[in-house]
Amino acid sequence: MELSVIIVSYNRRELLEQCLTSLQKELAGISSEIIVVDNASRENIAEMVRNVFPGIRLIQNRQNVGFARANNQGLESACGHRFLVLNPDTVVQPGAIVSLLRYLDVHPGVGAVGPRLIYGNGSFQPSTFGYPSILKEIANLAGIDRYFPKGGRIGALIGITLGRLFPEFFSMYLGDEEPRKVPSIFGACIMIRREVWEIAGGFDPVFFLYWEDAEWCYRMAKCGFEVHFFPGAVVTHQGGDDYYQPRKEGFFWYYQSLLLFYARHYSRIRIIGLRSAVLTMLVGRMFANRVEKMFTGRGEELDQEMQMYGKVIRWYRDFSRADFPGISGTGKENAG
Repeated sequence: MELSVIIVSYNRRELLEQCLTSLQKELAGISSEIIVVDNASRENIAEMVRNVFPGIRLIQNRQNVGFARANNQGLESACGHRFLVLNPDTVVQPGAIVSLLRYLDVHPGVGAVGPRLIYGNGSFQPSTFGYPSILKEIANLAGIDRYFPKGGRIGALIGITLGRLFPEFFSMYLGDEEPRKVPSIFGACIMIRREVWEIAGGFDPVFFLYWEDAEWCYRMAKCGFEVHFFPGAVVTHQGGDDYYQPRKEGFFWYYQSLLLFYARHYSRIRIIGLRSAVLTMLVGRMFANRVEKMFTGRGEELDQEMQMYGKVIRWYRDFSRADFPGISGTGKENAG
């Protein structure tokens, strides 16, 4: 079998149906299988898959085990020579899968490749990103990063310029004209060779959501596999920036996974630096929220933000590697 497609679904049934419809069209003529892992959705995902797409393999979890563990379930059961990890909120554009397969065929040193991602309206969406850094997170928490490239043409120009000058910090804003080697590609759509999974392992299950894709790419690189971005393949991705919205749970998962990445791969000094930076920035944001609350009518909204800030602060303050004994293992060893 040439290709196994793994999709982890959690609610948003209509988006999964759109994704599977586009996917089946693109898999015509390719020896393939589709594996959907239903991560304990409240919506009846399983019924829709069985009724509308009876040829698809379905794995049902009784609880939400997180994005990494659920993908590992699909990877463990996959039969293909290549694996495609795909988000359910995507629509595969014509020719994208064939293009990614051919790219791996003609680039034997490439272990993983990702497409050019676009939003539903066809606008630019970052498709690649660098490994985490303290400076990037200070920029995130200060709100600076939001202006690239969303601040119009000037913001896009500044973002692309910074991407070329400082690719480790702003690689997601590099232009999309040419294929290139990148640090990481977004987990919305990643195609890998089976031997990558056999050698580097799958996703690290210590991550519940966010940064598991960067950690996977980081580990691939350590094992000698290159990660590439190929703009000749296009996938529409409806995903948003929930980690920028502190009233949502994704904000906590983002910063939880960020510290876990540091604990897994970086030195003790860098871990201390990240904890200090994030704690300082969040304490500052809580103070700013309290001041704003005194002069505006956004009391309830600001209280929700401060609750999430407090949750992240407590987690960073109390974090210990000893609480995560599996953090030194690979996703394949710890899959479950």
